[in-house]
Amino acid sequence: MSFATETTRNDADLQTINIEPASDAMRRNKPVEELQLVFRNLTYSVPVVDPETKKPTTKTILNNVTGAFQPGRLTVILGSSGAGKTSLLNVLAGESTTHVGKLTGELLVNGQSTT
Repeated sequence: MSFATETTRNDADLQTINIEPASDAMRRNKPVEELQLVFRNLTYSVPVVDPETKKPTTKTILNNVTGAFQPGRLTVILGSSGAGKTSLLNVLAGESTTHVGKLTGELLVNGQSTT
């Protein structure tokens, strides 16, 4: 894989950098464990203030989301802007649970529960 990076303001002056794919580099050092990620009925809600009433309420970011990421399979997450794609990935990565919010549902990594 190659990337061209600009070294000066002149577009003709480009430097090519050859980058080895991470998977090849990792295989030489240690075997890569295949992971299966299954999520069932994930619901993630956060506290918000209602702009009209100025009272605290809850906003559901993800509602009953179920899916899986399997080894050797390509999985695509599609949705319109604001549909919750990034929120889902943050929840799966454990990022959203470190902030204020309530997560319910089941998350399994290689069959082991993480919730």
